[in-house]
Amino acid sequence: HEVLMLGAKEGGRDDIGFWLRCGGLNALQSYTTVGKEPTLEDIPDAHWHFVKHTCVDWFEAEEHFFVHANVDPRRPLDKQIVQDLHWRNLNKTEHVPHCSGKKMICGHTQQRSGVPLNLESAVCIDTWAYGGGWLTCLDVVGGNYWQANELGETRVGKLNGG
Repeated sequence: HEVLMLGAKEGGRDDIGFWLRCGGLNALQSYTTVGKEPTLEDIPDAHWHFVKHTCVDWFEAEEHFFVHANVDPRRPLDKQIVQDLHWRNLNKTEHVPHCSGKKMICGHTQQRSGVPLNLESAVCIDTWAYGGGWLTCLDVVGGNYWQANELGETRVGKLNGG
């Protein structure tokens, strides 16, 4: 989503329109006072700097790694194709463990059930927040997760299976 946001700033009209249709309008409105037409100029320079210079395509910890979408399981993290990291869906029937042996924590592939998908070597926490589902936060060590939705409801759970 940050890649789309940068594209909106640095690209043309098509890039802005695509970002706005993919959740960018809500993001842009969060920077604007009520009643004012939102523009990219409402986003502070410090936020642009953070998105462009601080955000990374993947993050690796001792037993886990974190990506937006997915990876090629045969490639080390530093050799991944950016397109896979940002856009590749997680297919639970075709998923194989990553060559690092670490568990992947990802999003992007919506779990409309509202429950994170827990595979042996991957957990997908995209529980369809943008579509009326739940926003999920996961404790990767204990397997507990916390969720909230647009109605302000909250709930907790524990990963099953995997």
